Amino acid sequence: MKVTYNQQEETIEIEDKTKIHIFLFKILTLVIIWNAGLHVYLLNNRSLSSVSYAWIFISILSLITLLFLIFKKSSLEKIPLERIRGLKRKDFFGRRSLSLILKNGKSRDIIYLKNQSEIAELNKTISAARITTIDA
Repeated sequence: MKVTYNQQEETIEIEDKTKIHIFLFKILTLVIIWNAGLHVYLLNNRSLSSVSYAWIFISILSLITLLFLIFKKSSLEKIPLERIRGLKRKDFFGRRSLSLILKNGKSRDIIYLKNQSEIAELNKTISAARITTIDA
């Protein structure tokens, strides 16, 4: 993972595989929704069984997940500074997660930081770009 600040274009560039991961996750949730809808459609006037209710529940969860990915997560690799509101740091069971909060309400997760030197490099990049930190 590499996070760099491009001073000429005033952008933060993030090189990781998040874009393809989110795309594949969206495709998989669509396949699950399609499969569940096909299962319920092919019942042909039979009563709903417990398996059908399970498929309906799974499809609703997949739809919520898909909507969350579409409206709340970003996979941009080149983010202009004017679109960034700040860097959010969260601690969850002793593990710190970092994400860039964008002005349109979405967040761009910064994952795959393996060691302290990568975190220090990220902090230098964020301070060079003059991005404020939002602690949660």
